[in-house]
Amino acid sequence: MLDKDLFKRFLENKCNAEEAELVANYLKTHPEAFELLLPETEWEQTLQEYSYDKKHRVYRLSPWIYKAAIVLLSLGAIHLLYERQRDQKKVLIQNKEIATIGNSEVKENISDKTLFFTLEDGSDIQLEPNSKIEFPIDFTSNRTITLTGMAVFNVANDPEHPFKVLAKDVETTVLGTRFEISAFPKQDQVSVRLLTGKISVRNKNHQKRTILIPGQQYTLTPTGSSVTNFRRKELKKTNKPLINTTSTVTRKGDSLLFDKQPLSFVFTVLSKEFDTPINFNKDAVRKKFFTGYVIKSRSLEKELTNIVLMNKLTLENDTTNHRLLIK
Repeated sequence: MLDKDLFKRFLENKCNAEEAELVANYLKTHPEAFELLLPETEWEQTLQEYSYDKKHRVYRLSPWIYKAAIVLLSLGAIHLLYERQRDQKKVLIQNKEIATIGNSEVKENISDKTLFFTLEDGSDIQLEPNSKIEFPIDFTSNRTITLTGMAVFNVANDPEHPFKVLAKDVETTVLGTRFEISAFPKQDQVSVRLLTGKISVRNKNHQKRTILIPGQQYTLTPTGSSVTNFRRKELKKTNKPLINTTSTVTRKGDSLLFDKQPLSFVFTVLSKEFDTPINFNKDAVRKKFFTGYVIKSRSLEKELTNIVLMNKLTLENDTTNHRLLIK
């Protein structure tokens, strides 16, 4: 017999998905349970009398038809409630790509396809299925990532803030390069492959570092570590265009060319080039990038106006302090 309290919670729409499913399955196979679970007085309060009065003739449905209708409608409501809760649960699971935990963000790939995204500093990440990374919210000042699973990193250059990846007992430190790390929980080894640039790798339990050159792989197992060579064609092919791995500006005549550079870097460069202080809100420009050109012979304020409009920011000219403010 179905619990009356559970049935009452269902009628008040207070059941969770599992409880709603339980009620639905029971009432589908025991429709007569409505008679026992809902007293006659409540039936009388629940049922509204429908009548049609025409030429003093009144047509009324018999009580058993009312009850049958209520049973059908209730079962339909159960089904809709369950489907809605199940869909909500499904959406939460599917969207579990990024979450905030304390001062860290977690990005997880629970799909069967490679996930591409760009971090705040402009570094490009290729996260493989069943893998996740955790990194500080203020990533530009602390570029440390904890990896579980497998990922390819295309790192934006920032000499003042080394890029570090922690994977089990392996710590990889880079400046500007592209590399791949595999560190799944069920595997007893961690491997680091260097694609371009230069990196240093070490066991967290030891101070000695190993320097890799492109084409080399560092492997750590319970019995020790080793460095071997690998073929580039073994790597997974991707049509994803690589980002500019160095935070630099290209000069062409009177123009400054930027290729997918963080706005914080762009504003810093323009401030020096135009010899004008530019104050900007770091939170406002977080995870925003700029690809385009700036002509030095034009007004800085005019050039900045185009950039801030594209990124939904605001520009103010603080004439008192002779500076530009971006919010």
